[in-house]
Amino acid sequence: MRVLVEAVLRDEYEVITAEDGQNGLKELFVKRPDLIVLDIMLPDMSGHDVCARIKSSPEHADIPIIMLSSNTDVESKVTSYKLGAINYVEKPFDRNEFKAMIGSILSRAVSKGMNLAYGDMNFSLDSQSVSVSGKKVELTPSEFKLLVAIVKERGAIVERSTLVKLFGENSDEESVDRIINYHMSLLRKKVSHSKVRISSIYGRGYKAQVHEA
Repeated sequence: MRVLVEAVLRDEYEVITAEDGQNGLKELFVKRPDLIVLDIMLPDMSGHDVCARIKSSPEHADIPIIMLSSNTDVESKVTSYKLGAINYVEKPFDRNEFKAMIGSILSRAVSKGMNLAYGDMNFSLDSQSVSVSGKKVELTPSEFKLLVAIVKERGAIVERSTLVKLFGENSDEESVDRIINYHMSLLRKKVSHSKVRISSIYGRGYKAQVHEA
């Protein structure tokens, strides 16, 4: 089924597949997806169990999940929706209808994207403001765009080369590198009281993760 889903979507989207539930969960931390298509029947575990684990993770709980199943049982559908799935698709499905549904879900996700929440951080992208546990944190424009770039990846590593591009494609990389170091030092102090911790990954970049007390 994953081969079929990839064939249907690969012309319009970047598609990452996993052969079972455990590998799918690992892939979440390699590259955060915009949407997950999850088969209920997996070789190693139930798709419902995978869905529950994703929705219990602060880093990934807001990712839309579509459940796939040949099971038409109402109880299976109810369980999927209770776990947080956004839709339930019965196999076999119509390819055009499936693609249209994917497009609609992703469009709604983009339209909601003017706001971003992660852990105890809440962002307003249009006003370029961020609060921690309801209290506004004063950031410079450079600090704000660095924080958004790192936090929106929700646990995945953001390469330094990606952050350099935030300051202009033609900027001198060595100079920008020093600017990033300066702003990151101030930024991490300003949000040190947050449950969201920004870690430096040697030779790579940065990542943000939620640490519960």
